[in-house]
Amino acid sequence: MNEQKKKLARTHPINYVLLAVSLIIFGSLGLIFITQMELQPGWLWEDVSRTNSMEISVLAGDDFNDDGISDAIAYADVLNQDRDYFGNPSDRPNYGNIYALDGSSGTRIWNNTYNNPVKRVYEIMDVDGDGYRDYFAEIASVGPDWVISEHSDHPVPEIIPDDYFNILISGHKGDEIPIAVGDNRSFTNYFVHDLVSLNNLNDNRPDLVFLECRTKGNETYEYNYNVSSYFVNGTKYDSTFLKFGWIREQDVIPALHLFPYGSEEHILLIDQTRIFLLNSSESNFLDPIFNETITGYSRDYAITEDLNGDLIREIFLLNDEGNVSIVNGFDGTTIRVFNAPGDYNFHEIDTFSSNPGDMEAFVVIKGHNYDEITELRKTQILIYLITETGEDIFKAYHEETEDDSLDIFPLGEDMDGDNVEELVIFERIYPWYSTTEVRRLSIVSVPENKVLAVVNLDTGAQKIVPFQDISNDGKGDMLFSSHDKIVALASSKPQAIWLSPEFTLGLPLFITLAVVLCIGIFLAILKGRKLSFSRKSVKEHKLTVYVNVAAIVLMSVTFLLFLIQLNIFNNTLIPSQNMTNIVISFLTVIITWYGTLPLTAALYNRFAPRFAYTFVKLRALFFKISKSYNSDILVVDMKDRKEIGTVIQLKRVILPLMLSIAIGFYAYGLLTPILGYPNNFEIFGSTEFFQFMNGYMLCCIFPMILTFLVFSFFISGNFLLDDAGVVYFRQSKKYRQPGDIEPISIWAQSIVKGIAGISAILTLINFLGAVDFSGFFTDTENITGLLFGFLITLVFFVAIPFLTAFSYVLLAGEVMEFSMDFNMQKLYSLMEKKGYDTTPRDITNIYPEGFIVRKKSITDDQE
Repeated sequence: MNEQKKKLARTHPINYVLLAVSLIIFGSLGLIFITQMELQPGWLWEDVSRTNSMEISVLAGDDFNDDGISDAIAYADVLNQDRDYFGNPSDRPNYGNIYALDGSSGTRIWNNTYNNPVKRVYEIMDVDGDGYRDYFAEIASVGPDWVISEHSDHPVPEIIPDDYFNILISGHKGDEIPIAVGDNRSFTNYFVHDLVSLNNLNDNRPDLVFLECRTKGNETYEYNYNVSSYFVNGTKYDSTFLKFGWIREQDVIPALHLFPYGSEEHILLIDQTRIFLLNSSESNFLDPIFNETITGYSRDYAITEDLNGDLIREIFLLNDEGNVSIVNGFDGTTIRVFNAPGDYNFHEIDTFSSNPGDMEAFVVIKGHNYDEITELRKTQILIYLITETGEDIFKAYHEETEDDSLDIFPLGEDMDGDNVEELVIFERIYPWYSTTEVRRLSIVSVPENKVLAVVNLDTGAQKIVPFQDISNDGKGDMLFSSHDKIVALASSKPQAIWLSPEFTLGLPLFITLAVVLCIGIFLAILKGRKLSFSRKSVKEHKLTVYVNVAAIVLMSVTFLLFLIQLNIFNNTLIPSQNMTNIVISFLTVIITWYGTLPLTAALYNRFAPRFAYTFVKLRALFFKISKSYNSDILVVDMKDRKEIGTVIQLKRVILPLMLSIAIGFYAYGLLTPILGYPNNFEIFGSTEFFQFMNGYMLCCIFPMILTFLVFSFFISGNFLLDDAGVVYFRQSKKYRQPGDIEPISIWAQSIVKGIAGISAILTLINFLGAVDFSGFFTDTENITGLLFGFLITLVFFVAIPFLTAFSYVLLAGEVMEFSMDFNMQKLYSLMEKKGYDTTPRDITNIYPEGFIVRKKSITDDQE
């Protein structure tokens, strides 16, 4: 008796140890999950994603909500119809929005909706006197249908000439600010190509200066344009007529720029062939300080540092042929001209700041060329170091791709303290371990040619906008727009933004998970010392060890491979992004898988006696209902038959397996239409692919895992009834019929066995019939892609559903084997309290002398 008590005391702590392991898994992996979402370098805003063809632009704004962090203004333009929307009747060109976004959380502060594209938004002075800067918005009028243009391969909006709305918008509230003339709303109905604002509203000088363009009345998009000045009440102050030829909305030149000139700021006007500095003084506004002709036709410009010691910045002008004119900012004369090498169509020039006063400047020149033979787009980006007397190529970047990929932007921040602004290099790469491209932003220190930070994304970057430090690392951060998204990222090596408003439960959940982890560690230390096992006992259960090791390794390796395939190496998760959504669903499901594996075993082991006794009571209840039988519930003497065979172990898995498959695939068929998850996808790595995998993990695998917890009473109770030898005897009182002696577990399983089996087959067939797996094998020319598609299909749709059941049930069964004597005695105790005789009975006394092997019968041939 003492030996028995000693054994029971030794085996009982395994429940607490398993619970501790489960808590440690949930706590540790949960903390990793939370810190990934909470300690992040930025977020993504895509509230209007996939609602309409559009191009989102962003600019840094004022602090509209007084939280100490600058906010952002985003606006939606319609340049052409997206290929994905061809033939979609709900996608119309009459679409436009302006949004104010909270700088710290990306949430919407206000938005204005228009029935026409918003072409430009400019930040201006505080017009309405509420203490916040306001905005000038240009809204085009377009026809209701898409048209085919000779300048674009995609359908484009039909812009109605000279019918624009140019309005003022309050930055704080988003309301339109009325003006005193015309329709009390619009300054002019002409196309405004550029704008500068003069901050002093009370100096009797104009406040806004426009490049106001009027069409020539033909369909070639040719304009006459004026440099027109207005007061903020809508009254025109002055206008200077200029002639101009063909122009696109996206063209940089002609351009206006507020140019520092000594102690004042004047208006720099850059035409294709001329450069003006317009005097903004009260007496002779728009009279030029200088008016010079430029060699060639300028395409883009950049204002750089002082190169000649006159304390006035110089101007760089770029034309299509790659000629760069260095213009003296003092008088507009050309200092010199140099040519960028290579046969490229040069379209953009930019500059980034360096040590002030050194009379040197870094300039970035970008060019493209299309090779019709190879059908590749060649890109060349040159970084020049410019002085007053010469220029040298400091760094050159070259790329040949099928699309426009390589790009470079100034960061607006000196990260390493060398007095030189860093660059952001955007590129698309195809790592050897990936079948899909990576869109990578690298922050590079130009003098040392050193990469300071790398961020992998699944979205492009059209323009980087320097932004306030929101990551609290002492360095300014950045915004950029990409088609229908706005992204905010830290400029340093991805640093923590603790408790982002994107996840308001972060701190309470973090504390909860930390407490769960501590409790798990405490339980493991406290109860683990009382637990003993031997290597021999482990070796005796090789099937369970092998299956669970295989399942854990498969889940872990597959998850890691999937992360590699998604190129998440920099621990960057951006809420609402495709990559983040699928990582969240995978983390949620796999953390649950890991955590509930030991938890299920602990629940089975802890409550098996109670669950088993429930079936004993149910069987007794049915006996009471049926009066035509003599019945009893007995305990069979197992004698020395303590081991459980491998075949029996496998048989025990079958019913839980069918239950989990039936529930998992039934839940998938029921929930995916409700939640909007697709059943197929055409392109691996597309939005549909991510949604498909999210739906499968959350609507199928997650319910499948929870099945083993929900049906723990059924599975563990029946296991223990078999191990404890609990059977029932039933004999008809009236009819000539042999009496039955049958395990109660067989009677209990018969309740759901047939239904579960048929349901599992039907739901699996329905799933395989409804889901299209062809998207995994679209890349038929890439053997790596085919192998990866085959691996994903095999693992996720075959191995995980089946191995989950095997690993859960086998582990729980082995733990119950480990505590079998303890659980049996507990079950017997519950039965004895209700009057059952649990004395083990020998029902094989048909052979009093023991089981006799029957002699072989004589066959007919032997007679």
